[in-house]
Amino acid sequence: MGIDPEEQETEPHLKGTSAVQFIETSNIVIHTLDILESVYLNIFSCTDFDTNVAKAFSQEWFKGKVVNSHVIERK
Repeated sequence: MGIDPEEQETEPHLKGTSAVQFIETSNIVIHTLDILESVYLNIFSCTDFDTNVAKAFSQEWFKGKVVNSHVIERK
């Protein structure tokens, strides 16, 4: 089972996987781009968390480097 090759996406910026994980009042959204070997990860939480720990964990988990990181604090 799967997508027929002629129906598969071939554009590098579109070929990948996206997912959302809801965690009570928080969520994690990930977009992976297979051809570009890139991961875009958004972590949202109404609860305080250590952004440096989350960044270090994500970098280690995906065995990559962080090119851009933005932290937006809600008040």
